[in-house]
Amino acid sequence: MDCRVIGTVPRAPFLLVTNHLSYLDILLLFTCVDGVFIAKRDMRSWPVLGLLAQLTGTIWLRREVSRDALRVALEIEHAIARGEGVVLFPEGTTSSGSGLLPFRPALLEWAARAQYPVHHAAIGYRTMPGDPQAQAVLCWWGGTPFATHARGVLRLRRFEAIVNFAAEPVVASSRKELAARLHEAIGREFVPVA
Repeated sequence: MDCRVIGTVPRAPFLLVTNHLSYLDILLLFTCVDGVFIAKRDMRSWPVLGLLAQLTGTIWLRREVSRDALRVALEIEHAIARGEGVVLFPEGTTSSGSGLLPFRPALLEWAARAQYPVHHAAIGYRTMPGDPQAQAVLCWWGGTPFATHARGVLRLRRFEAIVNFAAEPVVASSRKELAARLHEAIGREFVPVA
């Protein structure tokens, strides 16, 4: 994987929001930002990635418990107070890369209430000429089993991962407004994966 970073990486403490295309996003961001991730709790049982996430202090979200967002918001606040960076994928799932999914605002509650500036970035991937399109082999969506997807990624000769960090963070007084403004800002920088 060739990694291309555009813009300035935020320094901890920060809250960083980005689009979500694949588990590869986590590996990409892990190489360039100093922070902990928020992830769905069932990821803990994934081979390799689950263990790595556990070892790096991931904040686990139990999606099946509707009020767990309140606990996670408190963990975000505490992580930032300790001087850590926190990375959030507000789409809540990976996508095909043809566009952004709606952002779920629940985990932005603390940032909105505290008027905390939220950094954002757009992630994209490109494959080399002659290889399958990035959407088919790098974006992990549509129920493709992890092992099948990982084999496809490993068959690639090379691919490029791009993370484009915005120059200015976003601030808003409500979580819905904050989610909408972040969605719009990332949408301006996002290049559809095709």
